[in-house]
Amino acid sequence: MREPRGEGCGVSLPERTAFGEPLLSAEQLAQALGMTRRWVYVQVEENDLPAYRLGRALAFELSAVRAWLEQRRVGAWPSHTGSS
Repeated sequence: MREPRGEGCGVSLPERTAFGEPLLSAEQLAQALGMTRRWVYVQVEENDLPAYRLGRALAFELSAVRAWLEQRRVGAWPSHTGSS
């Protein structure tokens, strides 16, 4: 049996949106980015990190987080053309 994904607030988050997009909890997103859950909540409140509020929990679409991170990229990064 799976534990609820709502970080102890009694809300069970779905794993995907109705369109099949993966959803992450604030805790999962924090772990993936190597940050704290508090940092994630601050980014939502102060820096417009896109999230769904489901009860007391936040849920994040992976594609929206990637787009948000892309806007914050600093400097030139190598392009990935797929050729070696």
